[in-house]
Amino acid sequence: MAYRFLFTLASILISGAIFTACGESGPLKVDGISIALDENGKKGDTVGVLKPNDNPFHAIIHLNQLGSGATVRMDLVAIGVDQGKDLTVLSERRDLGGINNQLDLTISLPRPWPIATYRIDAYLNDSLSLSREFKVQE
Repeated sequence: MAYRFLFTLASILISGAIFTACGESGPLKVDGISIALDENGKKGDTVGVLKPNDNPFHAIIHLNQLGSGATVRMDLVAIGVDQGKDLTVLSERRDLGGINNQLDLTISLPRPWPIATYRIDAYLNDSLSLSREFKVQE
């Protein structure tokens, strides 16, 4: 009987520790990546395809919970362009202060975007969490 009580107590304590470490939504992860047009420096309509003159645009990294103490890195990668395969165009790193569950990055070039397929890789604490491809086309 004492062993059953100790086993039950240990199970409750372990479950509580796991719940505390992972939060209500499980471990911190990237839930999604969205692309949005720019409207006077603010995030505008969400789109799936950009045009060359959609410059700047916004990449929004959505987290499943508040990212207290987490570091998010976003790499913008051009896929199969004339300059090479998987060419990193931009890499941006931000520390989250615990009050955000999304990160809005404004991305621009000094000229129109080349027509190509691009990929956004989102990393949490230097581990790839999610990728999303999108196109720039006429």
